[in-house]
Amino acid sequence: MKAYHDEIIDNVVSYVAYKYSSALHKNITQTLMFKILALFDFRVLRQNGRPCLELSYTARERGPVPEQLYNVDMSRFKTFTVKDKKYNDYNTRYFISVKTPDLDYLAPSEKSILDAILDDFISRRINGEKASAITHKEIRAWQVAYKREPNSTMSYADEFEGIDGKEESEMTVPELNFTKYREFADV
Repeated sequence: MKAYHDEIIDNVVSYVAYKYSSALHKNITQTLMFKILALFDFRVLRQNGRPCLELSYTARERGPVPEQLYNVDMSRFKTFTVKDKKYNDYNTRYFISVKTPDLDYLAPSEKSILDAILDDFISRRINGEKASAITHKEIRAWQVAYKREPNSTMSYADEFEGIDGKEESEMTVPELNFTKYREFADV
């Protein structure tokens, strides 16, 4: 696990909430937040061989859900808060930035990936349902875990097809980086 793990998550979530609400003048839903975070983590993983947020994801019907942010006490986070609103029989959770996020925790390549996702989602006004469909199509680890057993834990290794059967000489740079990363990380 990275040093400053909670701080990275805290500031990325706050940044997503801030950028979304600034552009669209409404708060971001939990579903949409979770899909953006998953796309971010897995795109960074595919590019660099290690995820940025290092969240543990569950393969749920509507896509990946980061368990560290689902039905947990959010008081440990300092730059964002959550607000629940009830509509008919549904309870919807919104994420709200309350402090300027510090993106110095991110590498420039990571911030570029996050901004590309946000710019796309904001310009196309992607909702939770569409975001779920995007994660279903794009994130191989979700596909593998959900097929194995719905609501099971996703494995970052599943994003790299056949990685455990490859010789080092057959691996891409991200695959090589991932093999080194998982030796030291709890994944």
